[in-house]
Amino acid sequence: MILEKKLPVVQPIVDGYSHYGSVFSIIATNGTSYIPWFLSRFSQLYCQPAKNFFINMDEPNWFPDKTNFCPFLDVNLVDKGLINKMGSTIIDSIIELINNNYYLFMVVEQKHIPGSYGFNKYSFPHDIMIYGYNLNREILYIADNFSGKYQFSECSFTQFDLAYHTLDKARDRLDSKICLLKNRSDRFEEFDLMRVVDSIYGYWKSSSPEQRSSNWSSAFDGCVKGIESYEVVKEYLNLLSKGEVKYDIRPFHSLWEHKKIMIMRLEYMQRNGLLKTDHTILNSYKNIEQMSLILRNLILKYNLTQDHSILTRMSSEVDKIVFDEHKIIPAILNNIQNPEYKKDNKVFGLQMDHKLRWSLS
Repeated sequence: MILEKKLPVVQPIVDGYSHYGSVFSIIATNGTSYIPWFLSRFSQLYCQPAKNFFINMDEPNWFPDKTNFCPFLDVNLVDKGLINKMGSTIIDSIIELINNNYYLFMVVEQKHIPGSYGFNKYSFPHDIMIYGYNLNREILYIADNFSGKYQFSECSFTQFDLAYHTLDKARDRLDSKICLLKNRSDRFEEFDLMRVVDSIYGYWKSSSPEQRSSNWSSAFDGCVKGIESYEVVKEYLNLLSKGEVKYDIRPFHSLWEHKKIMIMRLEYMQRNGLLKTDHTILNSYKNIEQMSLILRNLILKYNLTQDHSILTRMSSEVDKIVFDEHKIIPAILNNIQNPEYKKDNKVFGLQMDHKLRWSLS
């Protein structure tokens, strides 16, 4: 009998929302093979109206609604009812799945999960990932954004059983399903230059992000896209000052992550001859990243002090970011080049030749 099993996890490269943290904590265990795929995405921003404030990167419903979102994972959405029948208890079923190298991602009532915002205080249905167990200690190894930071933790079998069975089904965003994730360590994906060009252009113009894929871009219907997302940020700050919305750091953390990823992308492209070496571009975007970090830190400070002048300052910082990005993004696009055309130094620029297409995989 196996008494303990922990599937591999590492601290994720992106963790503003728990679904990102869970995915990247798994696939990064294979080293850096996922980086070209990762940097081909996450150029776009989208958000929902300010009273339901939510800012994210890449595609709406990216995970877990779509099972083919990541080539480095086998993903299956299974009804909880089927999982329940695997063993005499939900704990038995979880152990069986982990023994078969499946990570589990589901919604539970985190009022019963140590470290949760709602632990022993109030109802808090939220995602959780399970990546291991210990029979002697009768615990599960779990991961989530506990108290605002993606962390690896543990809970007892009893606590999890209660969290699982007391969840209000109407508040399960996965519709009573469990997402089973299995690592695919044998995969490699090339950097998708055309996708990057489209996404950055779409971000700049606040348009459908992938000009060459009407099917994919239709997922953004009803969302505010690209740089226009910052207008929603300013509206959220205004509503927050009036007490009409709740404090939430996650969107501001995601904005900062968006800039960090852009810097990683620019550095990768320069190293691989896909972007003309121009330190001005890189340094300018590093300044934008620092402004985004200031935004994130200011919202933390506001939550501690309730000083409304901080929100006014944040709105001004948002305007600076928008102004600077409108200057630097055309320069980025005009310096992207395809190494296949190095002889004549052909660049993509802003012409956007729509006859070219990128892969949807």
